[in-house]
Amino acid sequence: MYTFKKFKNKKTERIISAKDEYLYISKFGKILDFTSGWTGYASLGHNNKEIMNSIKKQMEKYCHVDYNEFENPLIEKLSKKIVSFCKNKNKKIWYSGNSGSEAIEAAMKLSYSVHFSKNKKNKSKFIHRSQSFHGASLHPLSVSTFDIFQMYNKIKTKNIQVNQNNIFTKYDSKVSMGIKKGETEKEHLERSLRNLEDTIIKNNPDNICAMIGETQLGSLVGDVPPQKKYWSEVLKILKKYDIHLILDEIYCGMGRSGKLFNFEWDDIDPDFVCVGKNTTSGCIPFSFVLSKKNYENIILSKLGRVTLGHTFQGHSLGVVAADTVLDILKKNKILSRVNKYGEFIQNTLHSELNENHFFSNVRGRGFAISVQHDVKNQNLFSNDLKNKMLEDYRILMNIKFHRTSLTPCFNMKKENIDKTLEKFIKVFKTLSHNHKKYN
Repeated sequence: MYTFKKFKNKKTERIISAKDEYLYISKFGKILDFTSGWTGYASLGHNNKEIMNSIKKQMEKYCHVDYNEFENPLIEKLSKKIVSFCKNKNKKIWYSGNSGSEAIEAAMKLSYSVHFSKNKKNKSKFIHRSQSFHGASLHPLSVSTFDIFQMYNKIKTKNIQVNQNNIFTKYDSKVSMGIKKGETEKEHLERSLRNLEDTIIKNNPDNICAMIGETQLGSLVGDVPPQKKYWSEVLKILKKYDIHLILDEIYCGMGRSGKLFNFEWDDIDPDFVCVGKNTTSGCIPFSFVLSKKNYENIILSKLGRVTLGHTFQGHSLGVVAADTVLDILKKNKILSRVNKYGEFIQNTLHSELNENHFFSNVRGRGFAISVQHDVKNQNLFSNDLKNKMLEDYRILMNIKFHRTSLTPCFNMKKENIDKTLEKFIKVFKTLSHNHKKYN
């Protein structure tokens, strides 16, 4: 073998092909993919025919041109379409490149460019939250706290961390996440906001560029929506000190929450929003940053140009693929479907598992849902649950740590949603009978 292995001993399945909501792998043959490609990128299924056709059609003209040099009319068409989904239309798009990491880094640089252009050059640090992951390139890693990347701590830039419990909220009578005993949700929110402002003051707001956070916590903690009014109150504090808000919607955006942008649920107007992963249903890597419109003028009037860019930013095949995704979302009323069936999934799981002693809660928005397990040996239970679903029923589910994430493709057939819920509930209940094994 001539290729680096990512893990020392981990066994992975060999992929044969993929189509719609199915994967074909060497060991099991045809399996239902309830993960949308494991990390949720195949939002409209694998090898979506409409998206592939739009890419092939564009390939006959040209695959890509560098729009530092050439004007690409496809880009302005896509930008207009993206902004049409926003409540506040006063937006501009920066096409960052291929990955979500590039979108995060672009937003960080754009944010600093705005402050630099306003002669606030000392605003160079970023606030981030514990238990977050914003990407594997160096700047995104510097605002992440994912344990497996600790070896890079010495080469990260230095930023400011706040406790993640300022986003957790209560879901049902069996669990309070981040809320102290005897504390109301209002008191919890107030404490969290005080913690944020105290952190800003302690670290000198004149040195702080932006705060970065996932609009809705992703797959590490497990699809946790923000507490009501959390982001609106955070924005008030940040504006007070001229600190930008950068929202990471690489995992939870582009329709997965039931709105194109997850922040629309919170009725806020962030400074920058980073989008990737779901942009083309996995047909080609593509990412972008949604920005306030006036920031372009601030930067250009001072610097004459935006001083960042990549060879494949705004890749022409990615542009037409993302454009087609938006067309499909709109004409097939996909976002309404995601909301309808997302609510159905949560209600079904809560109804069937609420009394189970291994069930903690179910939470999420749209098709970004997690069931939290309440067992001592989380890894063993999660591993058994995942393997039983795959081996017995040929259904792949993202089950690890303390939770099961349910991230089906947006257009998954209702019969497959029903089938997966039925089998998952059955296996969950069966395994929970073996109390001694997992506790």
